[in-house]
Amino acid sequence: MAELEGVTLEFCELLPIKYRYTSEANKSLALNLGLQHAPDGLVILLDDDIRIATDLVSAYRAAMMETPCGAYFGGPFAIDYEVVPDATLLPYMTGSTKGWTLANEDQWVARGTHFLGFNWAALRSDLLAIGGFDPNHGPGSPTGATGQESDAQRRLAARGLRGRYVWRAKAWHRVTEVQITPDWILSRRRRAGVELGQIISARYPRWARRIALGVALVLLRLRFRRRNQCSPTLKSFHQNWWTACKEGARSVM
Repeated sequence: MAELEGVTLEFCELLPIKYRYTSEANKSLALNLGLQHAPDGLVILLDDDIRIATDLVSAYRAAMMETPCGAYFGGPFAIDYEVVPDATLLPYMTGSTKGWTLANEDQWVARGTHFLGFNWAALRSDLLAIGGFDPNHGPGSPTGATGQESDAQRRLAARGLRGRYVWRAKAWHRVTEVQITPDWILSRRRRAGVELGQIISARYPRWARRIALGVALVLLRLRFRRRNQCSPTLKSFHQNWWTACKEGARSVM
């Protein structure tokens, strides 16, 4: 932390930046601390393992000026791999490790489409209105669930906001060799299952949760089949991947 504080001090005369610290290793709590001290306006959410296009900030600012209310924003991203991944594992890898883009123009996204946590933006007032970020989601959460950004975006959408894709706000996510291994992919899938279980638990009474999980898994399998063609050599891994999701969901139901 001292090293990061030193970097902040080095540039504080050139940029309006400040260093804040929380002793709890929880990303959502850290984001909420930042929201408390940030001025009103657009908050651009980035991570420390990305590089960004030179016009990312100006692209988000222009999008906000064009749509000053009722929207949150997100951009495309590509991947900087340490090692090229095994192509047969690509269908099972997360969006954050494969890249994502829509088109070379700004547009509204479909309901249920969520921007990744390392490249999106929202007005501070809108984030405060939903109570900030949920500490039960994201890195450092007590449950291990993923998705502090998708949870926040679901709550923004529930207030009537829409997601706006900003095509010039591009980032490149650095993916390590470990993050493309079968063990890491299965571990990440289980954490995604925990997030699914939390969503189901919040929406359904206890007696209906197993049924809702079964329906959700069927829909997820249909979507997976529509998007991918699975290699027969990965049948065992394929089954383990779905089992990890189901076990993660059941652990919090």
